[in-house]
Amino acid sequence: MIRKISQFLLLLLFIGFGLFKTKNLISMVQNNYQSVKKEPQNETYTTDEKRYLKTYYLMKKGDNYYTAHYNAFQAVAGGEENVWKKDAWGWRLPTIFYFWKLLTKNGANIINLFVIMVFFTMLSLYLIAKKFTNKHIALLAPLMILPYFLNAIKTTSFLFTTWWGAFFLIIGLAFFYYQKHFWACLFFCLAICTRELLVIPLLAMLIISFWFKRNRLVFLVPIGLLGFYLLYHNHRVSQLLILESSFEIINRLSSFNKETLLTTLAFSTNSYLLLFLRPALIWITTSCFGLGYLLFKNKNKYSILIAFASFLAFFLALGFIGQSRWEDYWGPLYVPMMAAFSPILIITLNEDHKKN
Repeated sequence: MIRKISQFLLLLLFIGFGLFKTKNLISMVQNNYQSVKKEPQNETYTTDEKRYLKTYYLMKKGDNYYTAHYNAFQAVAGGEENVWKKDAWGWRLPTIFYFWKLLTKNGANIINLFVIMVFFTMLSLYLIAKKFTNKHIALLAPLMILPYFLNAIKTTSFLFTTWWGAFFLIIGLAFFYYQKHFWACLFFCLAICTRELLVIPLLAMLIISFWFKRNRLVFLVPIGLLGFYLLYHNHRVSQLLILESSFEIINRLSSFNKETLLTTLAFSTNSYLLLFLRPALIWITTSCFGLGYLLFKNKNKYSILIAFASFLAFFLALGFIGQSRWEDYWGPLYVPMMAAFSPILIITLNEDHKKN
């Protein structure tokens, strides 16, 4: 009886997480459309997002990515911190910028493309959740994450490359769970070449694949590709300016930083009607308990460990690679996956779970 009540309350809670604030939503999105239709003028912007938008428009005029991004850095209002001159980590990888250039005509079209990617990502989250639950409970995964994605198009947040890397990773993971390994590998390559931080979950998956001696190339190829890509990236950046170092990893590490963990969990959640319940904290708790139960009960632990690696590896690493609260935009690299696996707990409370 207690399990039934707990299951019902958890179901209501997850449905509640699908509710979002609608006040001024349409006007905010419309204003955002208008604001990104034009190229940001020199020394009128200070944010990363507007710098990315400036880079995009310069590329549409014919500049290559590296020249465009260099000029976008130079045009920041009031001068820019020297982070982009220290090492190549201060420069985003060019993959997503060429993706935007190829498929869109202006910044407003990037929003449209973002919405399309959200649709396929939510479909992928449903398919992933369905592998561990059932076709009805799995609907909670895209339902809960919809306000999270919706919040991004209210502002210029949709231009953060972390969103786009996360889209590719999630779609790739859906292909992986449905045994489409070529497509999984392709999307993992796109993910890691869009945001290099995704090497963390993919490296965790690679270790698991070697342990179980399964699907090693699916994870090895993207990680190997990233290594060559970073060498090329560093070479191109070095042609434009003298870097203090190439890829300084030690200086990017820190002692445990609780602030980074909390801010990434809170990122893009302010549109939730039940924000006061801190959805992401509940998702990481329920997903870990649900997957942990399956790991204990099921003989086939491979797919469950891959699920854990998709979000937990990055979450645990965050405390040591994050240096400030300004890295909150890393949240999309793992939070949507937590939402995908949270509904498992509803099934396990009834002990009527699917074995993978």
